[in-house]
Amino acid sequence: SVLAPRLDWTYSDGLILDFSASDFTMHGRLGNTNTGPFNSLVSPKLSVRFETGADLPKLGMTLSDLNFARDGLPVNLKASEWKADGVIEESGPNLIWSILGLQISDNQNPVSNALFKPLMTSGNGRLTSNAVSFSGPLRLLSKYTDLGQIEMSHDIQMGIGQARLTGGQIQLRPNDLQFFDLTERLRGLAVNANGDIRPAVSVDWSPKALEAEADISFDNVSFSTFRLGDFKGVNGELRFDDLVSLRTPAHQKITIDALQLSPAVLLENGTLSIQIINPALVHIEQLEWPFVGGRLSVEPAWWSFSDSAQNLKIRADNWSLPRLVRLFDIPDLSLEGTASGSFPVSIQGPNLYIQGGRLDAIENGVIRYRSETGEQAGKTNAYAEMTFNALKNFEYQVLSVTANGNLFDEILLELALSGRNPDVQNGRQINLNIALESKLMELVRSATQFASNWMSFEETGELVSEQQADQNR
Repeated sequence: SVLAPRLDWTYSDGLILDFSASDFTMHGRLGNTNTGPFNSLVSPKLSVRFETGADLPKLGMTLSDLNFARDGLPVNLKASEWKADGVIEESGPNLIWSILGLQISDNQNPVSNALFKPLMTSGNGRLTSNAVSFSGPLRLLSKYTDLGQIEMSHDIQMGIGQARLTGGQIQLRPNDLQFFDLTERLRGLAVNANGDIRPAVSVDWSPKALEAEADISFDNVSFSTFRLGDFKGVNGELRFDDLVSLRTPAHQKITIDALQLSPAVLLENGTLSIQIINPALVHIEQLEWPFVGGRLSVEPAWWSFSDSAQNLKIRADNWSLPRLVRLFDIPDLSLEGTASGSFPVSIQGPNLYIQGGRLDAIENGVIRYRSETGEQAGKTNAYAEMTFNALKNFEYQVLSVTANGNLFDEILLELALSGRNPDVQNGRQINLNIALESKLMELVRSATQFASNWMSFEETGELVSEQQADQNR
């Protein structure tokens, strides 16, 4: 339907018809089907020219500020101009057409939570009675970023078609293109990004279905997060078998050159295996790094972006205690031995809470702790002196550390030791239970705080005396 139609015509060597109208609308189902998706095309201005002469009849059409909608299509489509010129053959029209400023936006979510930022393309194609095709570059609407080249074809009679996006390179750079320029769902989650992303998209449709797949390659991508630290050198490929739902098959592999958890803790050569269920839910199948001679890993878990807290279980396997002490640069302390354990954690905003974490030595070892602070404490307390003397060369058979609290704030560490010092109490068996509560990140940097936070030496001394009394009975 149209409003304010106008028809002008002239005749010389042939007929020339000029038709114009406002508020052009077209609704219906394309092709030879009564059951396909319903389509809608709206434009405030339509102009058509038809010419006859010695050659084939000519046809030209222009639509301005048009909007297109289709049942089940998860995007909004609007363009500044659509223009077509060509001839009318016996089989129907054969037109070369172009489109200017076609904008593609998410119509399934509010702008504040859009799955992708608005896109734009301009290009040209061919239109006949049987088929339509298109070719043009795709970019972000807000930034001139080349996302790739679109190639599209559609069989009008059958109602089937396909589109491909290839050759794109998204260049993330600090103070320029960032993840939130691509999708609102990463705003505030990943910042200061750098590296390249290469998308390849395949879309196929029919009257009954629309299927979209994609391969997204990551080339040396780095970014920072407020929860987990700085990721460096992320490489790999994610394959989406359902791009509309943002779902991947299982076992998508990503490598991580480095993860800087804190100034003291750097994890290198990590591997990640995931499955993306939808934009709000990811299944972590495997996540691990080599760490201090052993392995640090995350047990399989579900990560829900809609939840305020994420619960994970971190495993420690065969950690070298000497390397662990060197990593944290703990003064006056040396350890020999190997330990394993697990740390259930809850990530809540900027905080990481450890709930019942435990690390146990899996072999006999030696603790050597000598400090001026310990010597001074021993001068004022006999039990403290016994404890610190034992720790100068403590050969343990049992070493167990439990942790509870906020890793970045107050945390309670409890140490259980069983063993002997050949030079203390004639090498008798000694059991020690020591607790300290402090800010862990400060603790590992301060020998004074390490000593001052031991629980009362009287209680420790009682444990030692009780053990000696048992052995003398």
